This record gives sequence, C-alpha cells and structure tokens, in this order.
Amino acid sequence: MVKFGILEEDNYKKKMLKTYGDFFKYEDLKQKILNEGGEEKNLNSLEYFEIIKDDENFNEDQINEQLTKYVISQIIYEIQFWMSPKTGKTRHPIAFVCDEAHLYMPRDATKLKVVEKKSLEIFEKISKEGRKYGVSLVVVSQRPAELNSTIISQCNNIISLKITNDRDKTAVATMLTDSLVGLIETLPNLDVGECIVIGDSIKLPTKIILDKPKEEPKSSTIDFWDRWIDGKGTVFDIDESIKCMIKQTR
Repeated sequence: MVKFGILEEDNYKKKMLKTYGDFFKYEDLKQKILNEGGEEKNLNSLEYFEIIKDDENFNEDQINEQLTKYVISQIIYEIQFWMSPKTGKTRHPIAFVCDEAHLYMPRDATKLKVVEKKSLEIFEKISKEGRKYGVSLVVVSQRPAELNSTIISQCNNIISLKITNDRDKTAVATMLTDSLVGLIETLPNLDVGECIVIGDSIKLPTKIILDKPKEEPKSSTIDFWDRWIDGKGTVFDIDESIKCMIKQTR
C-alpha cells in the first residue's frame, strides 16, 4: 500500500509527495513523476494544487484520493511503457482492480472536476493501449450502465452476476456479439454466487458457481423482518460507530 500526504507552503514552491518517508520536492515531482514538458501534456503539480485551492468543496481526503489514483496509475503505465525487455523476455503483467468503478469511471464526465477527468483519462488510455505493455484493468461495478463507454468497450472478458435492472442489462448487452445477446435474459435468474463468464478466457459462455472466500465479508443481506421481530444478534452501538467513522476503519 502506498500512502500519500500533502505539505503546503507559500506560493506552492515546496509541495512534496510523501511515500513512506521518501520525499520528492515540487520541482522533482513535476519533472520525474508527471512528465512535465514531455511530448504528452500531463497535469502538472502547479495546475493540480491551483485547482484544489480554488475549489472550496475539495477536502484533504479527496485530494489524497485523486492524487493516489492519478499518480499511481500514471507511474505504473509509464514504467511498463518504457520498459525494454531483452529478446525472449516480456514485461511482467500488472492488473488494476478497480472496485466501485462507476464512481471514478463514469459514463457522464461533464460533472467531473479537472483532476477527476485526468484520472479518467489515464484509465481510458490503459484500457485502449495498456495490454501491449502488460497493464490491464479489472473493472468491478454493480452499475454497468453508469460505466465509461470507452473503457467497457475494451473489455475482453465479462463476469456477470445477477442483474435485474433493464439499463444495466442493456449496458452488458452492448459488450456482447449479436449471437450472445440472448444470454442477457438469464442474468435476472442467477442465484447468489452464480455468474455468467464470457470472453477470451473461456471457450464457450458458461455459468459457473464462485467459490466462497475463506474469510467471508460482512456484507450478507440482513434478514430485516426476522431481526425486527426477535432482535437476535443485533447491535446498535452509536458511540463505537462514531469512533470508527472518525478513524475511517472498522
């Protein structure tokens, strides 16, 4: 895990990026990380901090989140792009697992801030060109209808769990060939843990049952009616919840 922190001083002269104790001065950040002055125009550090300075709604957590997504994805893509394997060798493949992708890879980018658009652009670039350099995306979302059309059009494999919403079904259908569109009608009938796999990774479209994780997440559906009646095993600890919210951990 990479952790970022932002330190501010007058006139944005000494902006620094902290990565587990390693510091990059503002000028080095522009030159080494964001490739300022290269053939491709990237968002440089000064632009980045001017943008967030002028936006009263842009808090520190959002700054770190957007900086992390943009810088990490940009660095890894550039490293893979400029890597030159010897004859008979190849780049080690890297995959970005993008959970809740519709939040930062939206279909409608008109409401995104400039920095968010820059993050989206690098993901679009990876989806279109990354496979040549050993970089790929694993796009995870419960709302495929809200995903960026450029990115989903580049998906070679689809693993679809139960979908009942018509807009989401239509979005998945656009990623399939005409001969496979009929599979969309089976999606609402899938049970928990069942999914349809389609693409280059499998010879024929197949319904499979996913293995349960060794450590199951605490995300199973709560039986509302039963718990309202008997209250069995339920908790409502507001104080503990507030402490976790402040710490941003559970």
